[in-house]
Amino acid sequence: FVALLVPLLDKTNMRLLDLALSILANLLLEPLARQQIVEEGGLQKLTAILQNIEVHRRQKIWLRITFDIFFQEPSVLCRAWRAVSNCLQSPHSCLALLHMQGLASLLGKAFTRQDGDAVAQVLVRCARLAGETSQNKALLLQEGVLAGVAELAMIHNENGDSSLARAVAKCLA
Repeated sequence: FVALLVPLLDKTNMRLLDLALSILANLLLEPLARQQIVEEGGLQKLTAILQNIEVHRRQKIWLRITFDIFFQEPSVLCRAWRAVSNCLQSPHSCLALLHMQGLASLLGKAFTRQDGDAVAQVLVRCARLAGETSQNKALLLQEGVLAGVAELAMIHNENGDSSLARAVAKCLA
C-alpha cells in the first residue's frame, strides 16, 4: 500500500493529502512500511510537505497550495509529523536519512510556530525519537528543538496538562 500512497503526497488537494498522510502514518507503524517508504522516495515527499507549509507560513504566499490549507493545515501538519515520527521507530528507522534532509531544522521551526496541543504532542514524540544518539541530540540542540521542548514543558506544567507533560518528560529523559 505504501507504493500507492506515496504519489498522493504530491497532490495539492488538502483533503486527499490529509487522508493519504493518515493512512500512511498508520502503515508506518510497521517495519516493512518503513522500508517501503524509503524505496518509494516517500521520505523526501514528507519533508517537502513540512518545508512547503513552513515556507507558506513564513512568506505568506500561496505556493501551489489551495485556499483549503488555511482550514486544514494543522491537521495535515500533525499527520505529516506523525508519519515522520513513525518513520523514526526501530527497527528500520529512517533517522539518518531524515536528518540528512534537515529534520532537526524542520523540528526547530515547527517548535517556534507550534499549532496547539495535538501538534505539540506529535512534535515532542518526534524530537524524542530524533534524538536517539548524542550526535543527533547535538543537532536538535543547535536547531533549538530542545529549547522548544523545555518551553512546552513550562507552559503545560502551568496549565496542568499531564499528557503533554509526560511526553515532554519522556523526551528530556
